[in-house]
Amino acid sequence: MAGISCQTDLTAADISKKEEDYKNDQELLRDEVFMLRKKLHELNEMILSMQLGAKVTEEMLKNDVELLKFYTGIIYVTFYVLYNKYHYYHVLGLHEYIVFKAVFDLVKPCLPDRGKLSHFDMIMLFFVKARLNLMDDDLAFRYKIHRTTVSRNFHKVLDVMYVRTSRLIK
Repeated sequence: MAGISCQTDLTAADISKKEEDYKNDQELLRDEVFMLRKKLHELNEMILSMQLGAKVTEEMLKNDVELLKFYTGIIYVTFYVLYNKYHYYHVLGLHEYIVFKAVFDLVKPCLPDRGKLSHFDMIMLFFVKARLNLMDDDLAFRYKIHRTTVSRNFHKVLDVMYVRTSRLIK
């Protein structure tokens, strides 16, 4: 290949300096990738240990009205008494948790005692599935039960809810 030439303003020292800078940048990037992977692993561990598989407890519901509304759909209930033909008189407003507890106490005596789930867990599983339409696999993971148990429990509680509350709904 005669007759091919190349001219540059870079000297051998300039090229060596650029190669050295490139190697330093490459090492910094490797360190940064290592740190980011470590942070990602820590965050994944934190997610798995926290909310992802957590089930809702009764204490959580007592202390957080928004959580109760989110999981159960139960809202503030106001009772009125007919004052006369045209006016109602405000009697009482119940906190959401009190309404939830009243439903729980109404349904609890008819729920079976056997199985891995407490009565509270059975009711919460029912409300969460009915309100949020979570998949059986997700609920099974949260409650550490088999997915068929989720389905069976949901239908048991649904039947009991129907029998115990149908006379209250007009």
